[in-house]
Amino acid sequence: MKRLLAAALFCAATSASAHDFWLAPAAFQMDAPGATRVDFSIGHASEVEPWNLQWSRVYSLRTYTAEGVADHQRSIIPKTPLAPGFARVALEAAGTHVVAFESRDSFSELEAERFNAYAEKEGLVAVLSARENAGTTDESGRETYSRRAKALVQVGDVVTDNVLEPIGQTLEIVPLRHPYALGDDRALPVRVLFRGEPLQGALIDLTDLASGDGPPQSRRTDAAGVATFEVPEAGAFKLNVIWGVSTPASDRAEFDTIFCSLTFGMRP
Repeated sequence: MKRLLAAALFCAATSASAHDFWLAPAAFQMDAPGATRVDFSIGHASEVEPWNLQWSRVYSLRTYTAEGVADHQRSIIPKTPLAPGFARVALEAAGTHVVAFESRDSFSELEAERFNAYAEKEGLVAVLSARENAGTTDESGRETYSRRAKALVQVGDVVTDNVLEPIGQTLEIVPLRHPYALGDDRALPVRVLFRGEPLQGALIDLTDLASGDGPPQSRRTDAAGVATFEVPEAGAFKLNVIWGVSTPASDRAEFDTIFCSLTFGMRP
């Protein structure tokens, strides 16, 4: 019985934190301009499923290129009982395209043990500190949460440096070197921005999307909001970071949390 109870508690804590969200294009590398399918995925490691893509959850879907910004909400096909939701995004020029998505806010409430386990696993140090200072560690946790995701799709052979600039997401991962033009050391430094400022102490992971196996590379951002990863020469990868802050002016939730990702992939 004790083993069953322990297993149940573990599963509850794990399910509470299974919130990674990312954009999964049919191809990260395209030989020529055209349309590509983009799936909206959620999960952890090998436990991946389609996100429940509904219009009520969509705030924006855009592409950013060296030439400018384009809206792609018209390309969204919401989930139905028979098929997962996805988008068919037209990429009409050569270069590196940033496909970017933002969701609307949702609400979650978890009992204390599950919420604390989720906050600790995801590295939400500001949330844990606020609960401890307020003496609410033994109370349920209430949060609003939303999602930000970017995918880098390369069209043709010429990489463009627009991917090195922030696009203005509230929580954002910005490469400091182009992932498709790394040197022999394969080092990829990235900066995490929160409300436009470098975010120190955030836990950011690099995961192999193709296999989902093995532990991710995990780093804490430094005072400049920077963390550096070693990226293999081939494969598809996800950078993921989560951050939450107190919302003292809200009667609905104690915290506002954002789930953020950046995906990219190289040919074999």
